[in-house]
Order: sequence, then structure tokens, then C-alpha cells
Amino acid sequence: MKIFMVAVAMFLFCSCLMSQERNEARIDINGVQDKNEIKPGTISNEKTGRSVNASWVPDDQKKSILVTAFESTDKWQQDSFTFTPSKSGIVAIYLRGCWRENNAHDFELFDDIKIEGAEPTSQNLDFEKGLEGWVLDKNVKAETSNDAHGGKTAAKVSHDAYLWIPLNVEAGQTVKITFWYKKAK
Repeated sequence: MKIFMVAVAMFLFCSCLMSQERNEARIDINGVQDKNEIKPGTISNEKTGRSVNASWVPDDQKKSILVTAFESTDKWQQDSFTFTPSKSGIVAIYLRGCWRENNAHDFELFDDIKIEGAEPTSQNLDFEKGLEGWVLDKNVKAETSNDAHGGKTAAKVSHDAYLWIPLNVEAGQTVKITFWYKKAK
């Protein structure tokens, strides 16, 4: 009986931990269009971040989508990650928040993005020109925020109100993305 009670207590404790949702700033790298496999590399903070290939998409797309997310707080934080594409060409970089089962998506702020080892089609990586050069989702619009890390403007996104830009990559060339992020108010 004692073992049973300990097992029930552990189950309840773990369930409680798992039910606590955390905010995450998320960047997806998508190479599906050209069937470009995206190999995860390093991440700057393994305690609060992760970088993995998507597991919920069809099998032929799993290695072409890289999802990188870091726990966000009310303070600006800087993190980075690397990836390596299997082919030269275009991949898309998506800025978004984490997915929530109940569609209550949290908004995240991104600012001062730096890309090494690839060429973005937009140079507006600090959002000082608003969202110029970024592609917005057609249904739910991302927006700008005056709560910026550097300069006057940051991008405000959620899982469904995302931004993306094409990124020119070379086969086998490691790409490093460094960015500032925080929970939006």
C-alpha cells in the first residue's frame, strides 16, 4: 500500500509539473519547399532551450523543419543556435511563439537578429523599418512593438501571428542565428 501511495504522489507531482505551461520564443527553419534537410547544431542555452526536427509533420517533411525554442521571461535575453542545410537554396526562417492546445497563444518579442553563414533576403533584422521585408501570415497579423531591445521597434509575434523571410543557404555551411527575445506584455 505504501508503494502505491508513493506512486500516486509521484504521478500527481509529475502531472502538476507537466501542466505548467511556459512561454517560449520560437524560430522555425523550413526547407520543405526544396526538400532541404535541416540538421540541428548547437544551442546557446541547453537548460532553457531546445532545437529539434519537427515530429508532428508528414514523414517526408520531418527532417526539413527545425524547431528551436527558448523559455522567455519578462526581461530581454539573447540566445543563438546553429543548423546545417543539406542543399544550397532557399529556406524560410519563421519567428513565432509556442503552440498552445487551447489556442491561447502567447505573444513574444524579437529584436536585433544576427545571421551568420547565410544571406537573408531582408536586412531589416532590427525591425527599425517596422515589418518591411518580412512576410506576414494572411489571417492573423504580427505587429511591431515599442518595447524594443535596441532602437525603437521590435517584432511582436505569436504561434499563429508569425513573420518569415527567405534565407539563402549553402549546402553543408553551418548557419548561426543570434537573437534577442522576451515575453510581450
